[in-house]
Amino acid sequence: MKPTPLAKAAGVSASSLIRLLSEDSTGTLHARTLSRLEKFSGISLSAVVEAPSARAPRGLAEEAVSFDARPRTRPFSTPSEL
Repeated sequence: MKPTPLAKAAGVSASSLIRLLSEDSTGTLHARTLSRLEKFSGISLSAVVEAPSARAPRGLAEEAVSFDARPRTRPFSTPSEL
């Protein structure tokens, strides 16, 4: 089914689906739109989308500089003194 007839049948805006399907889209759908699509299709969102893993890598964390919380004796050290 094409996006416009699907949207019309589900009671959502056709532009919401068309915008989401564009090649360079980074968009998302509102919860109300998702709910209407679920109700129309009979497919539960949880059945097709995996929940994010708690152990998934976050951004560039592996490249982050470690933080040393120990106080320094001199507040403004030069790089050669570190």
